[in-house]
Amino acid sequence: MQMKSAIQKHGFILLFVLLLVSFSSVSYGGNECKITYGWNTGNSLQGTFKNHSKTISLNTGETKTINQNRLNYVKNLNSHEVKFFLENASDVTLGKNQQNPGIGTYVLTVKLVKAKCLTTSSSSPSFPDVSKTPSPAGPIPIPYPNIGK
Repeated sequence: MQMKSAIQKHGFILLFVLLLVSFSSVSYGGNECKITYGWNTGNSLQGTFKNHSKTISLNTGETKTINQNRLNYVKNLNSHEVKFFLENASDVTLGKNQQNPGIGTYVLTVKLVKAKCLTTSSSSPSFPDVSKTPSPAGPIPIPYPNIGK
């Protein structure tokens, strides 16, 4: 009887530790998307042309209104996908370290209306699957990593 109690106690401790480790790697918001975008001002004929850039962070699921005219490029710096809503160009969804346009700058006068940090990620951990694993003391629920997409 003491053996069964000890196995159940250790099984519970193992379960608690595995859950703690599993959930500690799960991120719950907090600037999970980082983007940068560039734009220009002035006029090259008058010698007042100048390039600018700005980097901003967004939480998962957050949409930020930007309304920046004369856009040169947009780039996603983190692993969560980001959707960029544009005027005078097609909306685009970018993964980690992707830039649009891929080379150079936009040819037309493009406006970045807003950006949204999507909940998908190329490296986002998921909650573990808890399965009852046979043991001498009976089945013990143990979390296993969920590696499915």
